[in-house]
Amino acid sequence: AAVREDAANGETILRINAVDLDSGENGRITYSLINGDRHGQLRVDSVTGVLSVAGQLDRELIGSYTLEVEARDNGSPPLAATTLVALEITDANDNPPAFSHTNYTAIAQEDKQLGFAILKLQVTDADGPNNAGPFTFEIRTGNVDNAFRIDADGTLRTATIFNHKVRAIDLKFFSNIMK
Repeated sequence: AAVREDAANGETILRINAVDLDSGENGRITYSLINGDRHGQLRVDSVTGVLSVAGQLDRELIGSYTLEVEARDNGSPPLAATTLVALEITDANDNPPAFSHTNYTAIAQEDKQLGFAILKLQVTDADGPNNAGPFTFEIRTGNVDNAFRIDADGTLRTATIFNHKVRAIDLKFFSNIMK
């Protein structure tokens, strides 16, 4: 089975079904989760066998579970069987992109051609591939006279020819996931 990591508490994942051919109490089944969920994020209803979300899931911390579920009858003596449930936690877009450096420092020389690559911004995202790119970049502040441009791949380039007057420019970047 599979469930999204942003599933709400109580959300049904699947129903486990066991059959006991005995009659009466000898055939009444009680379900329990006996192994595989050390953190209490999942539960099995003892009567219906419904596996549901019981706590916050986080695919980046735990991407899958192998659960052992027991079905026990109320006979005398009680008899039981177990089954394994492989549960995949699927990704939700719950992590923002992150730059590899908090601050970047670069020097733009005046003798370089228009469009010269100054630096390349590196961005990562803890989410899975479907929720981690492609990224879009924009210069948020500090681009005086539009002296710079940023390519779709995060490469910062000159957008003007610099002269010999020295000017420090403090650029602020923003990255987002393109959908």
